[in-house]
Amino acid sequence: MDEAIQEYRDALRINPNDALLHNNLGVAIGDQGKLDQAIEQYHEALRLNPALALAHYNLGECLRQTGDRDGAVREFRDFLNLAENNSELRTKVERVRSILAELERGLLR
Repeated sequence: MDEAIQEYRDALRINPNDALLHNNLGVAIGDQGKLDQAIEQYHEALRLNPALALAHYNLGECLRQTGDRDGAVREFRDFLNLAENNSELRTKVERVRSILAELERGLLR
């Protein structure tokens, strides 16, 4: 995974305004458990492209894992608004609906 992180960092040196690269770097970093650093990458991805649904999804997951319930709900709602009719994201849409229902009922942290 360190190799993937380095490759994303190298690619970002060439194209620092690529929101998808920031998102993917966040995923790689988050997979190592470095959630704060992953969150920074998702925020940067969304600063560059607020309509990047996957970044909202990934940020929501990280915020949920760090205990920021309100932030997670906000990001998951933004994800649903952007991805609701995207057939490629259907599985994630269904997952987010389930997570949101549980978060809103207070079953998840």
